[in-house]
Amino acid sequence: MSTDKNWSEAKEHLEQYVTAQLKLLKLTLVEKSTNIIAALLSSLLIYLLLFFATLFISVAGAIVINEYTNSTYLGYLAVAGLYFFVCLVLSLTRKAFLKKELRNSLIKKIYENDGRI
Repeated sequence: MSTDKNWSEAKEHLEQYVTAQLKLLKLTLVEKSTNIIAALLSSLLIYLLLFFATLFISVAGAIVINEYTNSTYLGYLAVAGLYFFVCLVLSLTRKAFLKKELRNSLIKKIYENDGRI
């Protein structure tokens, strides 16, 4: 009889332990996913503001080049050419730089509070 009682207590403790571990896992996943989402949204906001600043600076630069060259379109072509060159360089180096950096930052964000990284 005592053995049955011990087994039922052990089973109950094991069920409680598994339940607690599942809750801990859920909370950890929620914490990590919200950290990642918050980082992505804040980065998106920063990049959106940077995009608009770059857009307005580019238009202003194109207008300045137009005034300097007495042309109505040469400034816009020069700015577009600059952006085409930047896109070309980025597309050639994206595997070596962009993917690696994005992957590393995401991995660091996932393991941020584990103490392993």
